[in-house]
Amino acid sequence: MAYYPEPVARLIEALQRLPGIGPKTAQRLT
Repeated sequence: MAYYPEPVARLIEALQRLPGIGPKTAQRLT
């Protein structure tokens, strides 16, 4: 996984917890 600044990494983690959103989708949304 690519390195992201802390706030972005946290946003991706939060998005991944949503149903129907995987790591790839979360990264695409940011």
